[in-house]
Amino acid sequence: MPAAPEPPAPPLPIKIPPSPPFAPVPGAPLAPLPISGRPNSARAGALITSSTPSSGAALAASAAAYEPAPAVSARTNCS
Repeated sequence: MPAAPEPPAPPLPIKIPPSPPFAPVPGAPLAPLPISGRPNSARAGALITSSTPSSGAALAASAAAYEPAPAVSARTNCS
């Protein structure tokens, strides 16, 4: 019966340390800038805005296409 092979040698210590990171671009911030809470432009203010102005008649015609809300029922979760 052949003898068991020798175990592998442990990893060698690192002799050359990793290089430092590249120099940053001059003038670039080293960290992200904090959010000040103010929008950068007037368009960034409202979350829901209309891109085209709509007249009252067009809005009424659009709303008429939807079904009316159901009547309020006092009974809920009844079987």
